[in-house]
Formats: sequence, C-alpha cells, structure tokens
Amino acid sequence: MTAIFPGSFDPVTLGHLDMIRRAAAIFDRVVVAVMHNSHSQKSSLLTPEERVELIREAAKGIDGVEAVLFEGFTRDLCERYRPCVLVKGVRNVRDFDYECEIAAANRFAGAADTLFLPAGEEYGNVSSTIVREFLKYGADISRLVPECVRVKLESKN
Repeated sequence: MTAIFPGSFDPVTLGHLDMIRRAAAIFDRVVVAVMHNSHSQKSSLLTPEERVELIREAAKGIDGVEAVLFEGFTRDLCERYRPCVLVKGVRNVRDFDYECEIAAANRFAGAADTLFLPAGEEYGNVSSTIVREFLKYGADISRLVPECVRVKLESKN
C-alpha cells in the first residue's frame, strides 16, 4: 500500500523527514506530495519545484520514497496512487483538531483515510513557520532542517 504525505513543505523540516522515515517503515511506498495552489496569495520561501528537489535530496537514503508536485484536489491525488492512505504528522492538540477536520473533508470528498502519526518528542516544536521566522531574524536553523535545506535557504538570504 502507498502512503501519501501531503503538505506545502516550505521548507521541509527534520520533523517532516522523521515522518517520512516512519511512514517508510510501515508502508511499501511513500509519496511526499508538495501540494501547490497557483491561486494562493501566500508568499513562499521556495518555489514548489525547489521544495520537491530538496525533499528528494533529504530523503535520498530512505527506500520507497518519492517526491512529487501536485496541484489539485487531494481526492485526485489519491485516485492516482490507490490503494493508499494519507499520512499526517501531529505535534499537539491544535494540529490534531485541524487535521481531523481536513481528514473528514477528504473522506467526504472520496479521498483515502488518514493515519495520524504523533511527532517525535525532539520535533514537537519544529514547523516550517518557525524555520521561516528564524530565518527572518538570522537565527541558526541547523537543528530544524536537513543540511541541504539549510544550505539552500542560507544561500537565498
């Protein structure tokens, strides 16, 4: 069975990489889907293509993992990879509540079921938002992101 790990991954963090490793230990295949909405007004650190490349580089030693760019409805992504399950990491109750709403909407729309994996204790406070905030103020991000991501982000600043 295929696990689909969807997200924006702007940027991919060590917490994301931990989820990818753990999902790969459970499932035959893990598709890390960089979900892109071309109509979004949200500004990004990295282009969707850069995010896919960084995920590929960070996860290159993990068997069964592929990174793809996807624009569209999660249900359509699931149709492409059936049989599948969606995998989402949750760090806290707030994440869980939000992800439960998304999981219910996905099921209603005909997408796959969602499996929640709790964040490892060392990654419970790691998020892409925190990484972006650290970067804004010149703080060290080396304990938050894979080395390839750190190098890429610091070269952009």
